[in-house]
Order: sequence, then structure tokens, then C-alpha cells
Amino acid sequence: MNPRRITPVLFVLLLSIAFAPSATAQSTPRWEVEVHGGGAHESAPTDGTASLPPAGEAFTTSANMPSRRSSSWYFGDGARLINEVNASFPGGTASGRITPLDPVLSRSGATRMSGGILGFRVAYNMTSRLSADFTLDAARGKLKLTDTLLAGVEATRASFIGAWNDHTGLIRTGGGVVFTNSNVTSTATIHDDQGRQLFTTGALAVNLIPDGRVIPYATIGAGVVSNMGDGPSVTLVGNYRFTSNVNNLGAGSFPVNETDTVTIRLAPANKHALVTVFGGGLKVMGSSRWGVSADVRAYISKNAFNTLIDADPQIVTSTPAGVVASFLTPSIQFSNNPSTGRQSNLSGPVISGFKAFSSSGTPVQVNVSGGIFFRF
Repeated sequence: MNPRRITPVLFVLLLSIAFAPSATAQSTPRWEVEVHGGGAHESAPTDGTASLPPAGEAFTTSANMPSRRSSSWYFGDGARLINEVNASFPGGTASGRITPLDPVLSRSGATRMSGGILGFRVAYNMTSRLSADFTLDAARGKLKLTDTLLAGVEATRASFIGAWNDHTGLIRTGGGVVFTNSNVTSTATIHDDQGRQLFTTGALAVNLIPDGRVIPYATIGAGVVSNMGDGPSVTLVGNYRFTSNVNNLGAGSFPVNETDTVTIRLAPANKHALVTVFGGGLKVMGSSRWGVSADVRAYISKNAFNTLIDADPQIVTSTPAGVVASFLTPSIQFSNNPSTGRQSNLSGPVISGFKAFSSSGTPVQVNVSGGIFFRF
């Protein structure tokens, strides 16, 4: 049964216990202050919905052949295009292929690590059975990129070089004559273990036994979980540069220098999300004024996170101006200066915060803590 549906039932049950007659007169001090620490573990669903940016704008190259623009070669239609271009050359001249990021972008790419918690609680005892409390818990468990995502990123990073270099890639198709002085790089920068959480909640606590040295209790409440700081991310930067000795403008050789930058970001869907709280614990009294506690609380929310893509294609403007395009389908074109009236394929729009994957379901985080409290 959905925990959100059973919450009202638990609430009514706990209230009935709270207001049940007690044989002991109310003698409990009204206020209670507690400091506590412990650990937290989150169970997060991996289901969700995935999508990628649409194919780039179609255009005709200077060789009068069809092609389309791309914002990146690392994923989506851009990866498909460079693989189609390489496959179009006869005899396996360009055998290298991009391994697209698509599979890792279409699934959950991060998990919440277990970690410590530190917090305090202020409670007001309304009766010997019932109290209302305010709790503030700082959870140190961070979002961590999954091994599947990191392996997929590394496969894509390495394949970029193979798809472009002069050994197995597109530059090889020039036979060492059309493209010279080539250099191809592909790097990945990883920012992992990012993003903490702050839980701010209010709850009703019902003492299942109203007095004695050991007092078991149950709690139910609600509040907000705040996601602090940035989530983890990976940035891929691919660059190829060469001199083209064929210029469709007839002006001699010209330099080409293009950079493909893609960032994958794992970010919470909401900075602040509502949570439902239920749990329980034990209080062991040292005296009427202080004691120690053991507490377990489950936080249920829609605190999902998204996989976001940024892409920033860059082409260095150089002189002499030049343009060169292949005579196969699909065609690929390089242009190093707007004065040519032509653009390279890597001239798609900048992409910012495109939601490639949105997780669904109901994450549950369980906080287990022990503390010391004082009554007055």
C-alpha cells in the first residue's frame, strides 16, 4: 500500500492512543530539548521518463549534398550523424564510431549515499501521552554518480578520438593530403559526491506507555527537505584541429579548430520538497529532567532528481577563410569563418538544462539516531 495513503489512518490511530485515559496525572515538564546524531540511508526508485533533443536543422553543403547541424557529436543525432558520415566512406576508411551517451542519459545516473546526520529537536509535552516536536536534521549523504554512468562516459570519451583521428577516424579519409597537422583530444572532468540535504519537520509524538523509565513512542508528521549545493556532474570536451588543403573557395589551405563541450548534470527536481514523516523510538529516563533516546524516522517525498544536458559547440574563427565538404551522403562540412557564407555541421544551438531523464516514484530516506534530551 502507498505510504502516503496509510498516513491519515496512522494519524487517527495515534491520536486515539494519545487521548486515551492515563492512570498517572500529568507531571512531565512541558519542554524538551534534544541533540542527536546517527546515520541515514535512502532507497530511491530508478524508473522515469527519458528524451533527447530533436535532430538538428537540415541544410545543403557546398558540395550540394544533404546534411544537418549538430550541437554535439557526443550524443543524440550528432553522434548518429558522424557515425553515418564515417560509414559512408568506402572500404572502411573511417572505421571509428562514436559510442553515444544516449544509454546513460536515459536512466537514473546517481544514487544518494548513506551518511551521517546531526540535528536537534524541540518538543512541547501537551499531555503525558502527546507531544509536538520540531526537528532540524542535517544529512551528509551526497549524490554519487553511478558506475554505469561513469563507464558509459568513459566509453564515449575514448570513442570520440577514434571517430575523428587520422588512424581510424574521419581525418583519415583525407589520405594524409586533404587534412594535415591534425590533433584530436577528448577529456572528461568529473565532479562527484555533491549535494547534501536539510530536513525541517514538525511531528506529533505519542507515548505508547505514558510513564516509567523506558517510554516507547510513535511519531507522524510532515515538513520540507531542502537540497543544498550543486549535484554531481561530468563535463566532456572534445576538440579536433587540422589544416584543410582543399578549399571550395579556391583560396588555398585553411585551419579548422572546433570544440564540442557537453556537461551532464544530476540535479534535484525541486530545491525544496514536501516530506511525510513517520517512525518511532524509545526514551530511557535518567531522571525526571533528562534522558537518552533512540529514534527511527522515515521521510517519504517526491524528492526526485533529473539528468540535465548542456551543450556548447565552439568554432574558432580563423583566416584565411575556407570551407570544405564531402561528396557523400550524408555530407559533412567544415567552415572556419562567417565570411564564407557557410557553416560547419557543429553549428547547432547552445543547449542549456535540457531534461534528458526525470526520475519518478517515491524516494524513502530512513534516519536512525541516538541522542540526549533535557526537560524543563
